[in-house]
Order: sequence, then C-alpha cells, then structure tokens
Amino acid sequence: MTGSVWSSPLGSWLRGLVDDPASALPSLSRVVETVRQELDKVPALGVLFVRMEQWGAARRLFGWDGVQSAYDTLTSLTLDMVGSGLRRLDLPADLGLRSEGFAIILSAARSGESPTLAQVDAVAERLAVAAREHLAERLPVELADRLSVDVGAGLIPCPDSAGTLERVLIEGLAAAEEAARAKQARRLEELRAHLQGVLEAGPLGVLFQPIVESVSGGVVGFDVVPRGPGFLNLEYGDVLLDVAGRTALTREAYERYHEAALVATEGILGGRDLLVLRTGVSELVAGAVRVMSQLYGRENPGLTPANVVFLVDTAELAAHFPISLAAFRSVEDMGFRLAVDVFSDGLLPLDQLHELNVDLMRVGGRMVHDVQRRQDEFELLLMLTRFAGRHGARVLAADCRQRAEVAALRKAGVNLLQGEYFAPGLPQPVRPEVSFV
Repeated sequence: MTGSVWSSPLGSWLRGLVDDPASALPSLSRVVETVRQELDKVPALGVLFVRMEQWGAARRLFGWDGVQSAYDTLTSLTLDMVGSGLRRLDLPADLGLRSEGFAIILSAARSGESPTLAQVDAVAERLAVAAREHLAERLPVELADRLSVDVGAGLIPCPDSAGTLERVLIEGLAAAEEAARAKQARRLEELRAHLQGVLEAGPLGVLFQPIVESVSGGVVGFDVVPRGPGFLNLEYGDVLLDVAGRTALTREAYERYHEAALVATEGILGGRDLLVLRTGVSELVAGAVRVMSQLYGRENPGLTPANVVFLVDTAELAAHFPISLAAFRSVEDMGFRLAVDVFSDGLLPLDQLHELNVDLMRVGGRMVHDVQRRQDEFELLLMLTRFAGRHGARVLAADCRQRAEVAALRKAGVNLLQGEYFAPGLPQPVRPEVSFV
C-alpha cells in the first residue's frame, strides 16, 4: 500500500476504529469479525464507500440537522436494500464520518470467486443512482440539489502471514474513499467546463430580490445573485460561486456577475437605492475598480459607488483578516458601501467587525427560518442589532418566508428584510407593494 492512502483522510483509522453512537449503522469495529468469516470463503471481498458532497450554502441554509437528515436518509436506504437491492450478508458500516460518508462491505459470492474491481464498481454505480433518486424524492428540492452522492469501489484481500485484517480492511476502505473522491473530481471538472463556456459567452444571468425597510415597508434596494445555466445544480447562485471558487474561475465569475447586475439596472435604479453584490476578499479591490469603471463609463450612470454594497462572507473575512482590513479600507475610500454575511454555523468576529466599519450585517438561512420559535437565534439577533446600532450599521435579514418570521425579526430590531415572503428573485428589479398589517 502506498503512502498516499495512509495519508488520506481515512488514515486516522490507523490509530483505532471509530464509532458514531448516533448512527443507525453498526460501527466498523462491530463488523470486523463477520468480515473475517467472509474472507475464509474467498480470497477477497468488495467494499464501497458512499460519500456525500455539499455544494454552495447547503449547510448554512438548512443547518447541520438538515445535512444529517440527508445522511440518515442515505443510511436508511442502505439498510432497506440489504436482502433485496444488496445481498443479505452485505454489511453497511458506520465510520464516524457522519454527514460525509459510510462504508458497505460486500459479502462473498456463492461461487467462492473473488470479485474484480470492475464488478465492485458496477455495484457502486447502481447504488449511487439509487441514492440520488432517493434523496431527490425525500428531501426539499433546494437541499437535494445542493448535495451529490458518489460511491467508490475497493477490494479487501485476505491478509497474508505478515499482515492483519485491520490493515487490509483500512487499505480497502481508503482505496474506495479515494475512488469516490475521484468521481466527485470528475463531476467538478464537468461543472467547470460548462461554467467556463457560459462565462466565455458573456454576462451571467442575475436575479433581483427587493430589500424592504422593516418600519416603513418601503423598498430601499435589491440583493442581486448570479443565476447560472440549468446544468446540474449550477442554476443556484451560491453553487455557481462555489464551483467557480473550486475551479479557479472566481475572477471571471464575479466579473460577469457584476457586469450583468449593472447592465440590468441601467436606467432603473438610482437615487438612494442599494445594490448588494457578492464578492470574495481576494476579489474585493479588483471588483470595486471594475464596477467603478462601469459606473462612470456610461453617459447617464444613475448609480454611483454610494449605491453599491459589496457583500463578503465573515468566514473568509476572518481567515484573511489583515488583508480584509486593507481591502475594506481601500474600497471604502472609493465610495462604496460594505457588508458582511453572518451565519449561525460560522464565526462571529465582533472585534474585526468593529474595525471594518461595515454598513450592513446580513443574516439568513437558519438564523431566520422559524426564528419566532428559536430562542437562541432570536437572542443572537438581538445582540447583533444592538452591536450594529452602536457602530452605525444596519442588520439585513434574508430568506424571510412567513409573516411570523417577519414579526419576530422586526421585534428583534432588524432594520431591513428580504425573502420569498416579499417577492421572489426576478430577472429585473421589481418593487412590490409591502404591508405589515
């Protein structure tokens, strides 16, 4: 076995088999003896690694419990297939990698012959298809589209006199996990090629969602997200930017996205309207220069830098804080406004937010969904609104879906609101009539 497998994410198993007591699957340590008995019948067994990948804002929108529900859905499918879709003695095994993946050790064939890697991979592909269909049927569409499942194949040979069962078991599992990652890498390359073609063809599509003042109900601007092609899950703006970031297409994606947003608002927005545009810390200054050039390159620009709000993720901001601070100061000097995206599963760097002097703090996803029933989220919002008020910033709550959420957000002192409750994302900025009565 090469060193690459031992240094893989599964190499930690060498320090002991892991177990997740919350999983419905038996732990790997509990199936070792059965594996030993199966290897008495054949020279090798097949092994599968089922790996689930998260795209875009899956965890932020649906929380850890949403992702874990998808994992539980996969494991329940596997258990249901034992004795029907899978053979009766096949062994699904928990690896302590909850929300990421688990293993299935294939039992010996009745003929006593060892399976080939190609035969095991054919089983892996059938299981992957069934898993994807199962998730699509049982999860919310927006979550299922932000998850992908790939199944890798490996072999567990009977250990020789110098080896141990644990060693060959871990080597087989690590090889299957690497195969699953390789399949996901091919999926990513497919997405990259399609996205690159779209970016080379011209500006991206964009969707505008109105931002509503929480007291007056007036529309004060629009949050703009990129809209990708209807290819796999690229149509979601957060997934598109995630794929761009994983495939070195970040600069091109932001350039096309910002260009499309400015073109679509020409002659429509102006005055004191806000236009919220996402960007990364590494792209912030370059993006501001490009947007400045586009704003003043028109005969009747309508918008000025004071209208444009660049939105940066707090996790990225905290990871590159010295650079973030310098970039924020430069962009602020150009006349643009700045905002940070805050999520309940990420960092909340209050000291850094104080130094950055942001104009908006945006919250969304699980911090907003059913906030009227979630005391912790409500109190966190109270803290954020008070912090923002002391430092001259406003809090924008996105992803509002129902009247009760809106009422709780207003009670928490949130200044600005957006979401499906007010209006869906549309290709053009549209100002809806809003009433809180």
